[in-house]
Amino acid sequence: MSKKTLLLSALVLFSGCAERGYVLTTNTKIQTITAESVTSLDKTSKQDETELFEKMTTAVKKAQKEEDNTPPALTHKKQKQTIKKQKKKKLKKKITEKKRVIPAFVSEAETKEEIETPKVSEISKTVTYSDDENKLREEARKSRERREARLREIKKLRKGTLAKPTYTKDKPSAQIEKSDTQVPKISNIDTEKNAKMERERAKEKEAALLAQKAREKEKLAKEKEAALLAQRKQAQEAREKKRQEQKVKNSTPLPQHNKTDFTKPLVFKQIDKIYHKFGTSEVHGHVIYLTPTGQETRLSQTKAYLLPVSAKLNHWFNKYYLKNKNDGKSTIVSYLNQTSLNLERNFEFFGVPKGSYYVIIESTDPQSHKRVYIAKKIHVGKYKKIMGVFSKKL
Repeated sequence: MSKKTLLLSALVLFSGCAERGYVLTTNTKIQTITAESVTSLDKTSKQDETELFEKMTTAVKKAQKEEDNTPPALTHKKQKQTIKKQKKKKLKKKITEKKRVIPAFVSEAETKEEIETPKVSEISKTVTYSDDENKLREEARKSRERREARLREIKKLRKGTLAKPTYTKDKPSAQIEKSDTQVPKISNIDTEKNAKMERERAKEKEAALLAQKAREKEKLAKEKEAALLAQRKQAQEAREKKRQEQKVKNSTPLPQHNKTDFTKPLVFKQIDKIYHKFGTSEVHGHVIYLTPTGQETRLSQTKAYLLPVSAKLNHWFNKYYLKNKNDGKSTIVSYLNQTSLNLERNFEFFGVPKGSYYVIIESTDPQSHKRVYIAKKIHVGKYKKIMGVFSKKL
């Protein structure tokens, strides 16, 4: 079963490659994407060639977009939204905790009842008062205690007067009774008046306390609102600043920190040997240069070179080109043929013998005045047409 599955997977891969007709290779370190196709000269016509070139160029552009398609603005927005939500949740929690502190061991039913009809003693435990409020409360409590003490004294006096009847020698019994009955009545009226007065004073003090408390609550609410408004203002200003910075970054071109700046430069020299037999194959190519923002651009002094594989070239390709290294020296290499790009940014090599070659495209960046390289190793057979699309992001 395993052999069958392996064979099927291999067939599927092969069929996909055959349908597509080209191979894509990407290198993120040197920011290059290349597409290569190998066909026989007899079977391909000019129409097929143009169609295949179009397919490859679209595939290369699509791959470049997929690599660059990581929008930081969206992720930043999402992060901001999550931070805002978290802040709102924290504020709600704080407000609920300040309003009322409910113990953890109380059941849900009890908490509901308590929230609906809160007791004065429980609220007074949780509510914190200022120094002025505490003084007023202390005075009210002391006045209440005094009033209660007076009432107790009056009750005692009344009990005493009722228990001990007074007798006089001169006055008759009727007059004595009247005087005895009238005295406590007068005292009762006075005590009632005093009690009423004290109650009224206590009520007034309580009303004053409540009014002061309401004023302080309003003051605190206003202060909180002002603090929240200030925070919002600061956040808005920070957002505006970030937006402006983003705009400046987008408008101004990024610094030319080209990855090709580190590639070791090459010095090209033509091969002295004369080839007696001509080759039977062709090499066709299309070059695409992209700016850091992803727009297509042209570079000056662009030339395409076809070089036979050598130990020196292999060393330069593996150690310096693929790793973006530069030892400050240039490497002298021998090329078989060279050509320039046409208006459509295409190049062609005819009569290429069978063998392994390097296709190296050299350009000059007009801003940094440094050399930009695109290099690819190819294998050429007899009566073959090798087509390639070479893309590089600066």
